[in-house]
Amino acid sequence: MNKHKKVNALKIDSINLATFDEYKSSLDLDNKKKVVKLLVEMFAAGDHDAFMELAELYIDHVGKREMSRLAKIPEKTIYNFKDKKHKTSSENIFKIMKAISSGVKQKRAS
Repeated sequence: MNKHKKVNALKIDSINLATFDEYKSSLDLDNKKKVVKLLVEMFAAGDHDAFMELAELYIDHVGKREMSRLAKIPEKTIYNFKDKKHKTSSENIFKIMKAISSGVKQKRAS
């Protein structure tokens, strides 16, 4: 039996969603300070995939139009960044990082 036939043979009459707990992420995207800290750590560690994934999640959280306004880059650039249609320039990644970190107080090195 092929994989697709198994899926088609599966029938579900009803699901009681009340028995499921709402998913809660361990990362609060409203906590900009924590998001910035994680992004900087990922960037410094060279974990490009994790960095891009978190940046994309945050952009989805605030909205592409809002991120475009905050980063002062065209909305189309944000869409291309999200859709991975084009390589995003380092300059635009830094503008996005600056927009995300705006309003977050940074500790000064002594």
